[in-house]
Amino acid sequence: NDSGWQTSPIYTDTGLDPSTEYTYTVTMRDSLGNTGTASTAQSATTKSAMTLVNVRITGNTAAGDGGGIFNLGENSINASNSLIDNNTADEGGGVLNYGSITYTNVTISGNTAVAGGGIQEKGTMTLQNVTITANHATNWCGGITTGGKTTIRNTIIAGNTTDNVAVDAEGTFNSLGNNIIGDSANSSGYDGSDQLDVDPLLNPLSDNGGTSLTHSLQVTSPAIDQGSATDAPADDQRGYTRGASVDIGAYEYNLGQSPKYITYLSDMTPTSDNTSVRNDMDMGGGPITIDGVTYDKGIMTFPPGTVPGEVVYQLNGDYDRFK
Repeated sequence: NDSGWQTSPIYTDTGLDPSTEYTYTVTMRDSLGNTGTASTAQSATTKSAMTLVNVRITGNTAAGDGGGIFNLGENSINASNSLIDNNTADEGGGVLNYGSITYTNVTISGNTAVAGGGIQEKGTMTLQNVTITANHATNWCGGITTGGKTTIRNTIIAGNTTDNVAVDAEGTFNSLGNNIIGDSANSSGYDGSDQLDVDPLLNPLSDNGGTSLTHSLQVTSPAIDQGSATDAPADDQRGYTRGASVDIGAYEYNLGQSPKYITYLSDMTPTSDNTSVRNDMDMGGGPITIDGVTYDKGIMTFPPGTVPGEVVYQLNGDYDRFK
């Protein structure tokens, strides 16, 4: 395409396709209208974005910055349904970004840094239905610190810690609404629909179904049904369907949705030895096997000669009662 004669010394070509090679020539013209010969053709190729889906980035340590992800200025990343946890760095324990990142249905948890325990943002970042919690900074901001442009919607930033300043968030955010910020003291840019200085009532990181660990919502969480449907993903991080009223964060609380399993925990004292038992009981009706004995439809009978100690049923799913 012909750009036409430019009055600025800088020309930016837009609307390019990733990984497509483009060839450019430059022609000069002076103030009298004299036109020179076109330059030798030069080629350029745009970079495509990195896409991360159902990925866990965990347990990494950086000697410098960006424990889990270190994204340089010329790169872009799109991540969804993923977990970034337990990484360590000087800055950006979970993520240090100079480029462009979009996170959807992502949990960032348990990361540690001197500054920006969860995220150190210095580029452009969009957070849609993201949960940032349980991260720690030894000096500055346990959750996310932004010096770039950080756009947030339906996102939880709470429950992080610091040894010094800025617990959860630091800097100016571009809020599109319906976020929960645990400690907003060192941050700004929020919308009237945001819940500031509020505890989202998250459970610890655990297996709540799906391909990665999540922080589930407690039954009285202020995140339940308080999100915006705008650009909200149809499913949550686990792949569970979001309700008509969207929840805030990466996890969707679905009361009455069939859980994947019940965990049966029992300290039993057989006649011969002491045995600690853990089994998964399918909600579909078993069978399960405990100490070599198979029980159908979840009916458990202790064999003769055994004395039950403590029997605990732990329901993994969004039910408030069962029997």
